Amino acid sequence: MFTTVTELAVDLSAPPPDLQAQAGLYVLILCRGDIDPDWQWDMARKIALAHPVLVAAWGPGTTTWDDAIDMVCIVGEALGGIPHPPEILTTWHDGEPLEETVAFLATSPKYDQAPADKLLILDMGNTSATASDVARLLARQD
Repeated sequence: MFTTVTELAVDLSAPPPDLQAQAGLYVLILCRGDIDPDWQWDMARKIALAHPVLVAAWGPGTTTWDDAIDMVCIVGEALGGIPHPPEILTTWHDGEPLEETVAFLATSPKYDQAPADKLLILDMGNTSATASDVARLLARQD
């Protein structure tokens, strides 16, 4: 289970924030389906630079997130824009109950080389779920 759960409200009208690289980091994106593709690319790059073990996106149109993060890593490796491109497991959970996504995160394999014990929730304006909803659901997983 996660020993640290952090929420970051992300302003979609501002440049994407920098994220701190942390060993054992999982990221959950609570997103909307109307993200500007250029902004999303920049945010995906910031996420990749944090070297998470896994990024799960929940909300409408979430498949664009796993594609963006995967492509950022591929292009970053090819062009050298991301030093030591990480291997990130990306998943999307469009049309899935939040409970199932949280259960997936809580029971995902933990890797010996990068024990996943930190969860960063990126709240990108999804109006049907909040970080408190995620925290409540995580508490049920114990």
